[in-house]
Amino acid sequence: MTTAPTLNSVPRVKKEDTIVSWSDSEPLRVTSCISTSAACLLPAIAITALSQLYSLRQMLGCFAGFTIVFALGLIVLTQGTSSRAEIFAVAAALSVVMVVFISVPPPAKFITFVPPGSPTPSVTAIISG
Repeated sequence: MTTAPTLNSVPRVKKEDTIVSWSDSEPLRVTSCISTSAACLLPAIAITALSQLYSLRQMLGCFAGFTIVFALGLIVLTQGTSSRAEIFAVAAALSVVMVVFISVPPPAKFITFVPPGSPTPSVTAIISG
C-alpha cells in the first residue's frame, strides 16, 4: 500500500480500485449471435441428414433427434429467457419443415443400359418400358 502525506503529517492510505465491473451486453450479444446462427443452420443440417436416409425408421429417429437437439439448444443458448410456448412453437415449425421433407418421395431414378454403338433411347421409349 502506498501512503500519501497530508497537512497534519498523519499518513493517509491512498484508495485503490479493487472492484471491476463488466457489462452484460457483450456476452449477451455473442450468445445471441451463436443461438441465432445455430437456429438458422439446424433445419438445413436436418434436411441434409434426412436426404441421406431411405428407411422410414431412420428418418423418424433422425427427426426426433434433431427436434430434441434443437429445443435443448434453444433453452441453453437463450439462457432460459425463452418461454416454453416460444420453444414449442419454434420446435413445431422445425418439425413441419422436416415432415414436409419426409412426406415428399424421392425422385425416381431411371437407369438404362445402352450397349456401345446403339442409338441413345428416347424418353418415351424409357417410360413405355
